[in-house]
Amino acid sequence: MDWAMTDTFELKTLTCVNQPKVLNLPHRTPAKGSCDQTASIETGVGHTNPRIFMSPLGEPLMIVSTTGKTNCMHEFVVDLRTFIPDLAPKFKIETVPIRFANLTALPREMPLAVMEKHYQLLFDDNDAIFVQHEIGERSLTAMSDYGMRNLAVDAPTPACVLSLQKPVADPDNQKVTLEQATNALRVTLCEYPCEPTLDNTVLMSIMHVRHEHLREVYYRRHLVIMNATAPFHILARSSNLVYLGSEERAKVYTVAMEWDHSHYRNHSQSFIDRQNPVAKRAENAAKVTPETNGLVNDYYHGWLDDTVLISLGLNDQESAFMHINASRLLDCLEMCPP
Repeated sequence: MDWAMTDTFELKTLTCVNQPKVLNLPHRTPAKGSCDQTASIETGVGHTNPRIFMSPLGEPLMIVSTTGKTNCMHEFVVDLRTFIPDLAPKFKIETVPIRFANLTALPREMPLAVMEKHYQLLFDDNDAIFVQHEIGERSLTAMSDYGMRNLAVDAPTPACVLSLQKPVADPDNQKVTLEQATNALRVTLCEYPCEPTLDNTVLMSIMHVRHEHLREVYYRRHLVIMNATAPFHILARSSNLVYLGSEERAKVYTVAMEWDHSHYRNHSQSFIDRQNPVAKRAENAAKVTPETNGLVNDYYHGWLDDTVLISLGLNDQESAFMHINASRLLDCLEMCPP
């Protein structure tokens, strides 16, 4: 990646310098009668809405929308090492098993909508996988090697999130919807080397409030904080996240988040308090590693002094990336009463 200008941002953003790699993903013809007119148009473009992220085990996973087995469009997950073998040595994950070698349909209780979109995988404190289908009307399905089960979720979406879906003046031409945007990451709410526990560690992800007026679409973005254990109660949300230099009415879609430990992890400095470097505290602290603490790993977990890489889609034409310190991303939150 390198710095470059785009038509959407006034400032330079990180953009890809290599040519895009085409993935030869399997595709099927929709079942007769499974698509309405609108869905047929979107299904005709093939695989859409890809989300690429790392699991706690180090699996490079992609959630992507394509033709469902019984509905017009569904959500699937696949391990990208199936199509890009070079990823294994690059990320040093040759010994990590491939659980999703093929496009695997993500489960949801029937009946399915004509188009299922924007699913999210959540990993609990034991790294078990859960599928969260929506942020507005929450439902979860647990996935395991022994099968899948639907959970009776006792953690409905709180008012602090639902209140973002405000009434519109012209319902025939305007629409406001809540959508899941990125994957989730596990974050410990203090700087390294504080010990991660279930009391100080949460999940964070970014959601969208999608505003549609006639054919014009734009997004407002909010960070969502959840418990690190199922059923992942929503604890807080941020105010609208504004990406510096962007036009607020531009179609800037937040795609995914990752910890960028390989380039920007420096636990010898403090982003919060420059006069109190972490190195001084680390002298009397045991080193926290995945071997000593199950919440810690190199892919899914970080501390407040770590850096998050956020990937963006720009007007359905370009992609860009930005770095932000986790403490700044979590700087101003509104608590969500139970």
